[in-house]
Amino acid sequence: MKKLPTLNTLSLTLIITVLCSQNAFGNSTPAWLSISGNNEAEISVSIISPLVELTEFEFDGQSFSQIDINADVVIGKMGGPVLPGWSKWIELPSGMKPTLTIQEGVCETIADIKIAPFPISDINSSDAVSLQQPNPANYASNELIPAKPATISDVLTIGGTRFAVLTVSPYQYNPHKEELYVFDNLKVDVSFESDPAAKVIPERQIAPAMSELVRSLSDQPPRRDEDHLHQNNLGGYVIVTDDNDDVIEAVEPLAEWKRRKGFEVTMMNMGGIDGREGLRDSLRLGDWEMKPTFVLLAGDGNGDFDIPFYNDGQAAMQSWSHSDNQFVIWDYENPEGPHPEEWIPNAFIGPLPAERISEMEHIVAKILAYEI
Repeated sequence: MKKLPTLNTLSLTLIITVLCSQNAFGNSTPAWLSISGNNEAEISVSIISPLVELTEFEFDGQSFSQIDINADVVIGKMGGPVLPGWSKWIELPSGMKPTLTIQEGVCETIADIKIAPFPISDINSSDAVSLQQPNPANYASNELIPAKPATISDVLTIGGTRFAVLTVSPYQYNPHKEELYVFDNLKVDVSFESDPAAKVIPERQIAPAMSELVRSLSDQPPRRDEDHLHQNNLGGYVIVTDDNDDVIEAVEPLAEWKRRKGFEVTMMNMGGIDGREGLRDSLRLGDWEMKPTFVLLAGDGNGDFDIPFYNDGQAAMQSWSHSDNQFVIWDYENPEGPHPEEWIPNAFIGPLPAERISEMEHIVAKILAYEI
């Protein structure tokens, strides 16, 4: 362990100005963060890190250092230096957008430090440390990481509630100069102002599962009448199948069981739906009284009956792994699909990855045996 020579205590204060009578922060905070002054006008946050330490190690013939501080996010590019940070979801008042003002305070410089790329643990050893392969271009960059010590995201909508994500790091790093900048008494103001571009979100029933997700991101309950939730209805449950009568028959017992449990079940087959974009648009733009809360894909990407999927690198943020999330990302306006900042699923989704009818029948039987 190597201790940073300049600071024994890192004091980071954020002043969050809230122009409404809501507590803007969620519940979960790391041990090194304390919140005080919780009132309608101002929230004060102090981040104190006694004796920030570095872990030094060798990788691929190079010496790297990793900052040891409890954090909930890492900031940087794959293959490049990453720094620890802290983030919080802020629930936005109706029709408002956040603005950010930064007062950087005192900045200390630590020289001759090569910050490690994103760490990947070796699952076969509790001691070994492996890293994302360093990208020379990222380490030659003369740009600061992050560009600013605090950022606020674009507006994100989940379950009819609008949020923005505040991300803060007490560090910046210049890879070319190999210099780490540590901020003391950093101050950030987040205020709200009218947003003429704010979309009007139609009133819809929200399933309890989605309501609980929104609650987990905010101190306040969703701004909906609790009586409007119809707690006896667990949510819209869509089962997507190939246009194959045998598949539909195989999953019908599961659909009937979900109906008996209180879900509003819709069977949607791919007949007449044009591929993955057609499926996404059918889920996103369908005339639903309650938009789907759960989407079940009854099939695999290959087999006797296919369900479309994303992994060919032609869709935003889909370049290397099979994923279904894009089917349930609905809050965007770009006709070609969501931008990365809009990459927030609006429903829970998963597959029944069967390639043959016998496999589908077996999976459904196992689910029913477990749940009934």
